[in-house]
Amino acid sequence: MNNIILAGTALLILLSALLAENIISRKRRARLKFVVQVNGTRGKSETVRLIHGALKANGFRVLGKTTGTVPLWITPEGKHVEIIRHGPANIQEQFLALRKSRRDKCDALVVECMAIKPEMQLASGRILDADITVITNTFPDHIEEIGSTEEETASVLSLSIAPGKACIVGSVSPEAYEKVRKTCEKIETKLIVAATSTEYLSGFKFIPHDENLSITIKAAELLGLDRSLAIEGMKEVLPDVGTFRYLKLGGKMGNAILANAFAANDLHSTSLLLEKVMRDFPEKEIIGFFNSRDDRPDRAAIFETMIRSFDRTIVKGPLPRRILNSKNVEKLDDPSQLDSLLDGSELVFGFGNIRGLVNWLNGLEEI
Repeated sequence: MNNIILAGTALLILLSALLAENIISRKRRARLKFVVQVNGTRGKSETVRLIHGALKANGFRVLGKTTGTVPLWITPEGKHVEIIRHGPANIQEQFLALRKSRRDKCDALVVECMAIKPEMQLASGRILDADITVITNTFPDHIEEIGSTEEETASVLSLSIAPGKACIVGSVSPEAYEKVRKTCEKIETKLIVAATSTEYLSGFKFIPHDENLSITIKAAELLGLDRSLAIEGMKEVLPDVGTFRYLKLGGKMGNAILANAFAANDLHSTSLLLEKVMRDFPEKEIIGFFNSRDDRPDRAAIFETMIRSFDRTIVKGPLPRRILNSKNVEKLDDPSQLDSLLDGSELVFGFGNIRGLVNWLNGLEEI
């Protein structure tokens, strides 16, 4: 009997906590002038960054959240800050975004929809109650949870659309569009198609996909933003921290260069990037810099051949002992101390994983 009472009390406490969180989150949402949720199969993170830039340039104090290469907060100042997770991705992060927007005194929020399963898509839509829900595209992905066709994918993604608001769709098939249209009609939400245009592709710090650019222009119009300011703000947006780029290591390292291939993740893609680096800098000595995930040291085995292929490989994070004891491997705990291991003329090829390196990479200048 005591166990039943205790279980009932625990359940009551849990339900009360959830109810309180829901009430508080609604109040936080009500404080925000604009909330935009970006959904779709591809291009979500880039679209979040572009919409963030458009709002920021129009004088809004806006918080962004992406979950692409690495989960990131985009601060009201436009900086990228890694989100430290203590477990797998969870829909509760949408509540966290509302909480952080209040703490950071924001009046706008742009977040990537991180949900996959239908019930989580619906939950994300209800939590955020977004003024605009973007569906960038409906290419089949996560087939077991969502479906194997664009039409099935569109049906699931449409669950995230807030009633009585607006939805912008990008590249979708006629069948997928019809699914989204029927959902919007049922919940009395305005549906807009973003026409693709390359009109504004010059002057950016990276080359955005014209589809994502068109979606952002349409979102700016719906939000009543100044078009010219929005475009200028988009041009100031930083590329994804995981984008392959050559970066200046700077400081005491003279002409040392970092090839940022940390986000490639798989051996095949990483090998192709290494071949590109060797073609681009045939005269440079290439040193490997392998970043091993603290929670997945076993993944180092995938890159073992590549780790051993360099004359020197600098390693951050845990490694199996057989690799760590290799003659060419050197340990490094803090990437900012890389200069102590270089003479300033090398090219450092960074690979493995990007986790834990975001702040360091953001401080490096692109070549």
